[in-house]
Amino acid sequence: MYQTGATLQFHDKICGVASLLNMIVANIDPVQLSKLVHKLMLKQFQMFGHDCQLLQETIISSLQWDSFEQFCVWQLLSAEGPDIQNIIIILEKLSLEEHPEAFSSALLLLKCEPLGAMALGTLFSLPVSSHCGVVDAVGSHWLNLNPSKYAKYLSQLMDKAAVKIDTLLEHLTRVLIYLNNNQIFEVSEHVLTKSLLKLFTSFPEFLAKNLRETFSKWNRKIRKGK
Repeated sequence: MYQTGATLQFHDKICGVASLLNMIVANIDPVQLSKLVHKLMLKQFQMFGHDCQLLQETIISSLQWDSFEQFCVWQLLSAEGPDIQNIIIILEKLSLEEHPEAFSSALLLLKCEPLGAMALGTLFSLPVSSHCGVVDAVGSHWLNLNPSKYAKYLSQLMDKAAVKIDTLLEHLTRVLIYLNNNQIFEVSEHVLTKSLLKLFTSFPEFLAKNLRETFSKWNRKIRKGK
C-alpha cells in the first residue's frame, strides 16, 4: 500500500519525475489520493512544478498508463494549479479518440479557469482541422462568461499579431455558429451583440466578411426567437 507520508518526505525528488509519479498513482487508493490533493491545494509541496517542457513530457508519458492512474494524475495536477497555457499546449498533442482520459480532464480543467488574454490567444492558435471542437467548447464558455473581456482580449491579440488572423476568424466563426445552433446564452443577447460588434470594427473587411455574415444571421435568428 502506498504511504502519502513518503511523498512529503521525498517531495523534492518526486517533482517532475514521471516514473515516480507512475509508481504513486499505480498504488494509491481514493483516500490517499484525497489526502495528496488536499496537501497540494495547501501548497505544502509540488508534484509537477512550473517547467512547461517537463510537464508536457510527464503528461505524454502518462498517456500509456491505465485510466484510473491517468485520472489520478489529472486530479493531482488540478490540485497543484498548473499554468493554463501549458494545459492548452498539451491539448494540441492530444486527440479525443486516442487519449480520452487526458483530453476530457484537460477540457474540464480549462472550464474551471477564468478568462485570460494569454490563455485565449493560445486557445485560438490551436489548429482548426484537429482541435476545432476544443475551441468550440472552451471558447463558447469563455465568451458567455465575459463577452466584453473576450472581445477586448481578441482585439489585443490581433493588434499584437499574436495569433494568425485567418485562424482566429475561423475559430470565432465556429464559436458563433455553435452558440447559435445550441442556443447557449448565459448572458443577454444585447451584451453579446454590443461586445462582438465592437470587436468586429477592428477586423479588416476583406478578412472578416464571413464572420460578419455569420454574426448577422445569428443576431437575426435570436431576434426572431423573442
